[in-house]
Amino acid sequence: MYYTNQTIFHNLLGKLLPLVILVCFMLTGFTAGAQHRHDAWATFGGGGGGGGDSGYGISLGAGYDVPGSDLSQTYKAAPVFDLNVVRYVGHFTFNAGLGYHAYQPKQASFVSDDGTGDTVTTSFGNYTIVSVYAGAAYNVMLGESSKLYFGLNMGTYFTHYTVTTSGSFLDFGGDISYENLYLAPRVGLELPLSGSLSVSFEGKYNLFTPAGSTANDPNVGHVYKSFSAGAALIIKL
Repeated sequence: MYYTNQTIFHNLLGKLLPLVILVCFMLTGFTAGAQHRHDAWATFGGGGGGGGDSGYGISLGAGYDVPGSDLSQTYKAAPVFDLNVVRYVGHFTFNAGLGYHAYQPKQASFVSDDGTGDTVTTSFGNYTIVSVYAGAAYNVMLGESSKLYFGLNMGTYFTHYTVTTSGSFLDFGGDISYENLYLAPRVGLELPLSGSLSVSFEGKYNLFTPAGSTANDPNVGHVYKSFSAGAALIIKL
């Protein structure tokens, strides 16, 4: 059994459509909220009812991403950077974001036996990832402003890498790109720094799988994994 591009597209559309609606809701509400609040974050730290929050912010994050077993054989851990628009509604936080990181190969090239007594040289380029996603988290308030949260990001990973192989009987070069379905359960802690700034510390377990047809590409359907941890500065609007 295999999946066609059309089937994958329909599955992705069905799963991502709620996120598109969420992003539109956040962005359209942003303007209205900014116009109706003299102090955009006056309600932070308890004004949202029952110890929750309300308001918007921009999150600037940086961390480190460690590839899972499939990719870790070839690539090293890499710095990761992300930008999010966040909205706090009671005990929930919604986010829409962009991210980027690039794994570097552990070894730029290596030589192996081709099975005929000759050698083959294989070289790898960087494995780059651009992520586009939305997410939600549930906040457990720790006092008036600090919070422990549990959530999920979902969206798309755009991956790209190059590989070349050369030998006496083999000469191959590949420039390979995939569009991947992306999921990331996450847990974190957010702490206030001042009336307009807070900092968060977060860990994520990233899962992504290429879309396409398994009849044409054996990588389609394979689930890749990584773990990332980092911190973010949240600017209140």
